[in-house]
Amino acid sequence: VWAKYIDIRPLVDEIKKYLSRAENLYVYFMIKQEDFKKVLDEVSGYLGYTPKEVEFLMKITELERAYRAWTELIGTVERLVTLSEYSPKASKYALGKLYAMIDALPLSPTEKQELKEIWEEYIRVRPVKSEVERYITDLINLYVEGLISDLDFGKELESLKRWGLSDDEITFYKAIAGARKARKLKIPVAYGE
Repeated sequence: VWAKYIDIRPLVDEIKKYLSRAENLYVYFMIKQEDFKKVLDEVSGYLGYTPKEVEFLMKITELERAYRAWTELIGTVERLVTLSEYSPKASKYALGKLYAMIDALPLSPTEKQELKEIWEEYIRVRPVKSEVERYITDLINLYVEGLISDLDFGKELESLKRWGLSDDEITFYKAIAGARKARKLKIPVAYGE
């Protein structure tokens, strides 16, 4: 036993490095489980690992591998939301993951439900936000040119609340459209009375 220990002692750091490199390759999906297991079995004799220690090293590495897969494929909430912009299936998946995260928070059921509704709206609205803005610009242009009435312009803006437009934004869009129309018609505008 001592002779084996004396032979291996100078190589212990290299053996641990060898195991660490194999672990990294496995965690990054560059080698298969059986390849990593072979390395683990090979070095366990040199390093004196018991079968229980080998089992725990394998479990730790599996958890690290799962973490790596998660961060690379799914990532942050922001990444999930970005994925949801490109596919209805991704939207459902993102919402499912967000629901699980929200359910894990130490909040009241009411607060959890409110958060879920906020994220649902965000995921629904975000992919079309630029199109909504473009549509608003077109509406303003139609209004300025006199091709739609004040009433129709207001109704169209109100209908965009479903797509994330707030009352304050509607007020500003009406003011912008009114100022542009006044400029086009050369009507003096009085502010702040």
